[in-house]
Amino acid sequence: MKEDKTGSVVSTSITFADGTDAVTVLHESKSGKEFIARYGEVEDSAVKVKQDDSIIQGQLIGETGFLRAWHKGVVKGFDIFMLHLEIYDGSQGFDLKKQLSNTIRPFKRRSDLIDGIDIFKEIWL
Repeated sequence: MKEDKTGSVVSTSITFADGTDAVTVLHESKSGKEFIARYGEVEDSAVKVKQDDSIIQGQLIGETGFLRAWHKGVVKGFDIFMLHLEIYDGSQGFDLKKQLSNTIRPFKRRSDLIDGIDIFKEIWL
């Protein structure tokens, strides 16, 4: 996967799901709005960035993760690779002292989790 907007890596290598990791990036949109993007289900051995790295548009930050166990029954006979993307508006803070989610199912997210479609439109259109 490639990142489409300049940002800085807030965290990497957190256990995300089924043997995969996550990369969390603080971004700034074209209009200057800051937001957090968490790219989850990234292959743990294929994360290309580390905490505090600056990233630029088009830079490879990782590879989609291979889901090893609990997704096996989703499509029988096929290996499953996917990217899980979460966008946070930062109203709960940008320093991640308040974690984005807990680690117990059903994995409750922070209240600043948003539908990122408006940000995507600004970045890609």
